[in-house]
Amino acid sequence: VLINKNNRIISILGNNGSGKSIVSIMLSKALKRNNKKILIIDFDVLNNSLHTLLGVKKYSEKIKNKLNNNFKDLKIEDLIIKINKNIDLVSSINLIFKNNKKIEVNELKNIFLYFLIIYDFIIVDTTSECFFEYTKEIMKLSDLCYFITEANLSEISKSKRYLEFYSLWNINNKKIKILFNKYNNN
Repeated sequence: VLINKNNRIISILGNNGSGKSIVSIMLSKALKRNNKKILIIDFDVLNNSLHTLLGVKKYSEKIKNKLNNNFKDLKIEDLIIKINKNIDLVSSINLIFKNNKKIEVNELKNIFLYFLIIYDFIIVDTTSECFFEYTKEIMKLSDLCYFITEANLSEISKSKRYLEFYSLWNINNKKIKILFNKYNNN
């Protein structure tokens, strides 16, 4: 219920295995019910798995052809996979990082602005590696950041370190919301 028309870019952050990808999918499905057009970007360059969770192929024939041509003319738009009428997925963003086709950190803003013309919401599923400059820029560009953690002492301790690290980046802590996943009676 924290999501409104002003929170159009939503980043999902957290510890490894905390459930970031599942939360990204569930959030997109909740927004879809309001007939909104949603783009999920799997920005986990080390372990992108949203395509698997959503039951779609990682590479379309169009991408496979461009891969065979050494990434010739590969653009971020080529990575869009239609999930249903309201939800699209950008998967395999790691391909943009290969063969000198790196997305510059300052390009992220232009990518998000471009997609905001087409989509009502952008959900960015990030990596658990918080030391990437991309994670920092995604958080700065996001209107809302959900930090996912498990409800146990070990994971809360790790989360505290992450959140302290984010404060060094001067991220507005009012836009960071903590969600406890995998809650149990203990």
